[in-house]
Order: sequence, then structure tokens, then C-alpha cells
Amino acid sequence: MNKETALLVIDMQVCNFDDSEPVYKNNKLLERISGLISQARTARVPIIYIQHCGPKGAIDQPGTPGCEIHPTITPLKSDILIQKHIRMLFMIQTYRIN
Repeated sequence: MNKETALLVIDMQVCNFDDSEPVYKNNKLLERISGLISQARTARVPIIYIQHCGPKGAIDQPGTPGCEIHPTITPLKSDILIQKHIRMLFMIQTYRIN
């Protein structure tokens, strides 16, 4: 395993695949991300999930079904899950790791 390599899985919550406003080519995207996760696991590359947590009342409010990572690509206990509370992930420097 290369200690400088990881797979980032960003904003793949259930709410982003809701039928009312799904992401572009949602099924193809899930298929592709699932394949990348499988390859990373085989290569023993760490997988880091970045989960957006919306404010109270939002479709991706923590504790709601919409906030959960899509069940097709559910993280394992060995994966890293980082919850972010602002939309622009790469504009912040402090993360809470669960």
C-alpha cells in the first residue's frame, strides 16, 4: 500500500440520489464509484468518505435518511468518515473525523 494514496468519496449521501433532483447519471455514477471502492479495497488503499451534514431541517440533516451515505457504497468500519458542515470542503482546514 502506498501511504500517499487514498480514495476520496465525496458527498455521496442518499439525498443526492433522490428522484426529485438526482445527480447527473446517478446510476452510472454509483456503479463507477462502487467499482473504484472495490479496486481500492483490493489494493488496500485507504478509503475516505466525506459526508456533507446540512443544517436543521435540511434534507441532509444529520440523523435523517437523506444524510446517510448511499447504501450501495456504505463505508466499512475500517474506512475513514469525515463529516463536513459547510459545502466547500476544500476551503476549510479543520475536519471532524468519526
